[in-house]
Amino acid sequence: MNVTIVTPDRATFHGTAASVTLPGWEGEMDVRPGHTRLVVLLRPGLAVVGDQRFVVGSGLAEVAPDQVTVLVDAAETAGTYDKATAQKDLAKAEDAVTHSADGTEARRAAEAARDLANARLS
Repeated sequence: MNVTIVTPDRATFHGTAASVTLPGWEGEMDVRPGHTRLVVLLRPGLAVVGDQRFVVGSGLAEVAPDQVTVLVDAAETAGTYDKATAQKDLAKAEDAVTHSADGTEARRAAEAARDLANARLS
């Protein structure tokens, strides 16, 4: 199936794959050819396209039987982000989670930053 990963700045990936795994808010989601059409919200995490891995930010994916389009605020090939910077990002995000109230926008943003940093470290 055709797969595209797009950020506001650029298309990070465009190609074909037999399977795609996405970091949905309800858990990981596997997509294969012939999948039912749907739109799913994505959390920051690891997306696997065939044998390629990408770290993606928040966004959504549109799934069709022969195509997956991923629209996210950030995307990069896994393993390309500086690990020391990711560790600092993780510490800052965990501190923000600790010091923000449950159910607030500040907490959701801190949790998203934590998830992104964790994905960059994986």
